[in-house]
Amino acid sequence: MKYKYLIFICLITFGFAACKKEDSYPKKIVGNWSPGDTRRQLVKNGVTTYDSTFVFSEPAYIYLTFNSDGSGKYSQRIPFNYKIVNNKLMLERLIDNAYMERDTFTIAKISDAEMILHWDVPFEGQRFVEDRHYNRFK
Repeated sequence: MKYKYLIFICLITFGFAACKKEDSYPKKIVGNWSPGDTRRQLVKNGVTTYDSTFVFSEPAYIYLTFNSDGSGKYSQRIPFNYKIVNNKLMLERLIDNAYMERDTFTIAKISDAEMILHWDVPFEGQRFVEDRHYNRFK
């Protein structure tokens, strides 16, 4: 009888541990985000060839808005669509009604107040790596 009880407890414990956790990124990203510091690097064969931090000093009207329906706007006028899968943020926007621009970012951090998007793409035989910091505002 003891073993049946122990097996039952183990099954319940493993059952709760195996349950898929809800992905909170889509809920947390909804809102307005103003840009903060952005770190840009060029990396070739593991060696950083360029490293700079850009402090964003543009007016407050330049920001990202993410809506709960997967749409958004950059600076209140440039529409985009987005999708989040795991910690990947995929942005898509039409430029001049002719070219679809697509970018994929890794959500490195997201909280009620701060978001960091990581971008890593090939560039002229190197990797262009960027960490964009955003602050939430109302």
